[in-house]
Amino acid sequence: MFTDAKQIRALQTYEDTHSVTETIRVLGSPGRQTMFSLIETARENGLDPYRYLTWIFQTAPNLDPQDSGTVQFLLPWNAPESCKAGISSKN
Repeated sequence: MFTDAKQIRALQTYEDTHSVTETIRVLGSPGRQTMFSLIETARENGLDPYRYLTWIFQTAPNLDPQDSGTVQFLLPWNAPESCKAGISSKN
C-alpha cells in the first residue's frame, strides 16, 4: 500500500498528465499499485516512465504469453534506447 504522500502526489500528477490515466482507472486499486510500481521501476532504471509504459503496451500484445522469456524481455534493462530518460523523442 502506498501511504507516502509524496508517492501518492506523484501518481496523481502522472495520472493528470498522461494518456495512461484511463488504463489506471479501469484497473482499479490493485492496478494502480502495479502501475505505480512500474513507474517507479522505470525511474530507478533511468527510463522515462511514459515511454517505457508505451513500449510495454505496444510490445506485449505481440509476444507469446506461453513463452517464459516474455516477462524477461519486458524488464527495464531490456527496454530500447528510446525509453531512456533525457533522450528527446523524434515525434
